[in-house]
Order: sequence, then structure tokens, then C-alpha cells
Amino acid sequence: MYRPPKPAAYTPASLSPEGPHHEVKEAKNPKLLGPITFRYPSAFEEVLIGARAVEIASAGRAAPVALEALPLRARLLAEAIATLEYVIKTAPEGWYAKGADGKPVLAPGLIGEGDEDLVLEVYEAYLRWKEAFRERSSGASEPGPAQALVPGGEPDGGAGPVADDEP
Repeated sequence: MYRPPKPAAYTPASLSPEGPHHEVKEAKNPKLLGPITFRYPSAFEEVLIGARAVEIASAGRAAPVALEALPLRARLLAEAIATLEYVIKTAPEGWYAKGADGKPVLAPGLIGEGDEDLVLEVYEAYLRWKEAFRERSSGASEPGPAQALVPGGEPDGGAGPVADDEP
């Protein structure tokens, strides 16, 4: 059963945009071992990730299955596989399958028996990496000049007009 690593293993100082962002250290298949680098998905890819998760959950059925209808572990695996298909930039050889054209295709859903929990481990590492760049520490400075130009970006929340104000 998958057990998340201790939080102390993940510190913002050890995370960087360049990577590697996670190291798979234990697996039955030695081809899965090694560093993994992530990237941020685009807005369109975020939509595709959601659609892919539903596709995985539906497992070829004609009518889509709502992710919420799945048991928790199945839902997490569907979301993890769909996300990792888009956000893994580099990974060890075992994370890939041969595509129709013979080229490697990222395939975290095809990881063999006994190593399925690695999908959740790497997904959790991705979420921690992504959140490390979103968090703003309590001692962070005020928004920069570009943010101050956006209505509502001022420290007082902005006093400018809003969409439903009458002219």
C-alpha cells in the first residue's frame, strides 16, 4: 500500500523549475527508478486532463462515468494518470511505452503489477512541487507594479468600478 513520504522530505528550497523534481528510489521494475521532471500544463491542457480522467474512469463505456462515482483509490488513480500524462517532462525509461510509430509515449497508466503506487507517489510529488511555487509566505512583500495596475490588485482591494456597476 502506498504511504506518502514524510513532509520533511519536501522543502521549497529543494524544488526548482528546472528539476529533477522527484526521485523514484524504490520499485519492483528497475526501469522505473530515477529522476522525474515536471512542467506546468497550459490552461487548455488542464481541460484535457479533466477529460482524460473521465475517459480513464469510463474505461471504454459508451456513457461517461463521473469521477465522483468511483471509489476513492480509483478516482485518485484516474486523476493521477491523466495528470502525469501531461505534466511529466522527463522520466526514466520504464515510464514510457512504444507508440504506434515506434517512438516512446509517456504511459504512467501501464506501470506493471506491484508498482502501481508509484503513480500516486509521483502525482503527490507533482502536487507538492506545483503548490511550492503558488504559496506566498507570510512575510512576502506587497504585489509588484504590474499587479497594482489590475483592478483589485491594490492593498485595499481596489476602489475602481466592477462589472455590475452602472455607468
